[in-house]
Amino acid sequence: MIHYWDTHAPYPAPSELVKRFARRGCNEGKEDALCKTTISELTSEIRGPWRQKLVEMFGANARVCEIIARYDASAHYVDKALKMLYEDLGHLDILDETLLIITSDHGESLTEHG
Repeated sequence: MIHYWDTHAPYPAPSELVKRFARRGCNEGKEDALCKTTISELTSEIRGPWRQKLVEMFGANARVCEIIARYDASAHYVDKALKMLYEDLGHLDILDETLLIITSDHGESLTEHG
């Protein structure tokens, strides 16, 4: 069993992937609501302890689009790791004898569903 934890906060993706997944509006200063919105401004949109956890992990002034970029980059990073695993099984010549089951426990709601 292999468990990739990378898609859970604080989304530890390599910085070059985070930059690639950053929304263009955040990087270019365009008028994008998520780029201007910080975690501390999400009081009404994120209920319960999740908002506080985001503040603890990223800081109250972190922009929502930056956190979404980290999440997207982390998911991409895990995709790349799964590809490497699949290729390595092929190089070891055991892919035909291997049952590969991929599951997911959940996705993250980063302001989309409150």
